[in-house]
Amino acid sequence: MRLLLTLGLIIISIGCQRANSPVVVKPVTAQSVEPEVKQTPSVISKRKFNHSLKIVSEYDRFKDETQTTVSDIVYKRIDKKIRTNNLVIVLIAKTTTKGQKPSRPETVNFYFIVAGAKENYFDDPTLLVLADGQRINLGVFESKLFETQALTRDISTDDFLRIASSNKVEMQLDRVEFALTTEQLEGLRDFASRFQD
Repeated sequence: MRLLLTLGLIIISIGCQRANSPVVVKPVTAQSVEPEVKQTPSVISKRKFNHSLKIVSEYDRFKDETQTTVSDIVYKRIDKKIRTNNLVIVLIAKTTTKGQKPSRPETVNFYFIVAGAKENYFDDPTLLVLADGQRINLGVFESKLFETQALTRDISTDDFLRIASSNKVEMQLDRVEFALTTEQLEGLRDFASRFQD
């Protein structure tokens, strides 16, 4: 085998020398391929969106502000035998902008309502996101305890648009992992399409 390889290189070398071309043998090395960094869209175009999420806009004439919200259940674990295992997480995205119509906000309020047994509430409510494979650390959420646990944090509009424009979004909230459905992503895109001035 080594003899055949050597003969092959000699034949190539002779053929190249006859053509007055130098032989350059470069070693082949494996290269790691980094995932391409996706550009964050500045807007999501308005179109017909296919989802059943409810998007509500309410104008407060005293404050001259419009508040827009979208919400859905993103995680549900129901155990009929052991009720202390039950856990439901609702995601709410909310914006508050000046004027009578929704426009591009400075930030988007990400809000989680956690319902279930109190021993299932989160001690370290950090939200990590994989949006089409790109990691987004949205940090630690402020926690308030009522009958449920409320977790809230303002995130940048650019981070929200990166999430909404992705085809696959996985989230890790403290110790619980879940993925947004295609319909939920469509709802977030519909919500984000109202960010235009």
